[in-house]
Amino acid sequence: IKNNPLFIVWGNETVSCRDTLWRDFLAAGFLVNQGDETKAAVHLYEAEWAQVLRFYVAQKSPVSLARQLLQGQDNTPSRESVFQAASWLPVAAEKGEWRRQTMILLGQMVRSATSFSNVIRQRALAALAQSNEPGVMTFVSQLLERTDPFLRQLGTAALARVNHEQSVELLAKMIVDGDELVRQTAVYGLLLHQQHPLAEQSLIA
Repeated sequence: IKNNPLFIVWGNETVSCRDTLWRDFLAAGFLVNQGDETKAAVHLYEAEWAQVLRFYVAQKSPVSLARQLLQGQDNTPSRESVFQAASWLPVAAEKGEWRRQTMILLGQMVRSATSFSNVIRQRALAALAQSNEPGVMTFVSQLLERTDPFLRQLGTAALARVNHEQSVELLAKMIVDGDELVRQTAVYGLLLHQQHPLAEQSLIA
């Protein structure tokens, strides 16, 4: 450890990681080796342990921890517990009701203009787009048909992050939307897919 650049050895012989990513990865490995889920659950609501738990659920079943998060009745404006569970979707192999419940809660947040700020709604859709869950493309496509321009903009922004063969085709259609911000968002999305022939043609046009 003393000769490894990942660590700092202090004057009193204590050791720290230089990088929080390695620190969290090693902490998760320690929790996995302990084999006691209650030791992970103790830190479930501590923000500084969020990345540790993400590494943890990539190796262990998140079902019990996710149930605690989603049934905890989080009524805070930011709904951090829902977003924490959502961050596990792309990394956890475990299936189960927790995945469906997380997706439903995210979808409700996206659609609810009265209960959540636009920033939270944007964050919820970003979490959906990055989840790699089946049904995301259907949800995004439905947003593109809504009369509310903000919902169409959200759906258009998500297309840039959803790994689906239809994404570029739908982005190309949205550059003629009646709302300026939707059109702008579509152009940015096409730029991220500019290696695709259809995206290139649409951008040139």
